[in-house]
Amino acid sequence: MAVEYQQLDLDEALPRLHANDPTLLHLYIACNMMADQGPQAQRLANALQDNTVLKGLYLVSNGLGAVGAGLIAKALRGKKLRVLNMRHNNIGDKGVGRLIELLRDNMELKNLYLDNNEIGNEAAGRLAEWLGAHTGLEVLTLNDNPRIATEGVELLANALRGNTTLKELHLQVGLEGARQLSDMLQINTTLQKLYLQGSLKERQSRVYGMKLLADGLQGNVTLEVLELDWGLKVPAKTQQLLDRNCRLKRKALQHRRMVFFWCAQMGGGLPVEIIEVIMRQSVWDCQLLPVELRSFLK
Repeated sequence: MAVEYQQLDLDEALPRLHANDPTLLHLYIACNMMADQGPQAQRLANALQDNTVLKGLYLVSNGLGAVGAGLIAKALRGKKLRVLNMRHNNIGDKGVGRLIELLRDNMELKNLYLDNNEIGNEAAGRLAEWLGAHTGLEVLTLNDNPRIATEGVELLANALRGNTTLKELHLQVGLEGARQLSDMLQINTTLQKLYLQGSLKERQSRVYGMKLLADGLQGNVTLEVLELDWGLKVPAKTQQLLDRNCRLKRKALQHRRMVFFWCAQMGGGLPVEIIEVIMRQSVWDCQLLPVELRSFLK
């Protein structure tokens, strides 16, 4: 069920937050440029501190920086927030560290969005430590953070070996990161959706990355969606087929717990020869795939 949030300017939102407006449960504020350490972020933090009804806070492209993120985290400490979207705010590793202070206290937080925030291995490590202890988070998105290298992916993958709540993860990875996630998928029994972003330019690397992930799924019965956006070009005929396959995903999921989806957005997807490599892995039962895909691969 989609959440209905209200998109407001900061000046419109502040009085309603202070007044605990019961109709304002999900607030979206974008592009207000609350400069790092500036008064705008402090004004919002003051209002959030007074508020006790907000369930979702979406602060997208507001230039918060690490200090602004800290102000917001401090204001939200002890609140019953369920969704926090901090995409495109350049909060960096220090900002994530400050947000962890909020995360430790808020066991009701379900969705955390930290895409495009100049996050690196240090922040990935802090998040991994928290995932190992937190019992509530269900969705974590970390796309467009290229500073999260193999070390950071390994820390997150290790944390997810024992995590029993996270159902959806978005992450930018390379070949070694795919290897770490493959090992994790053989153990994790909770993750249902995995969206991977990255850039594997060499065909051999792409094929090997696919095989690693397929190997990790050999014993996995819980993952339902694996979507890759690795910057691959798709022939028109292949794309038409994959689009058709995506439209049939509900039907396919009734027969197979694991269905592989190819990203049809942002120029993503897989060429036919790579699809064939994946299909040859024993994890796949071709008889359970839509007939259009089976006949096309023969």
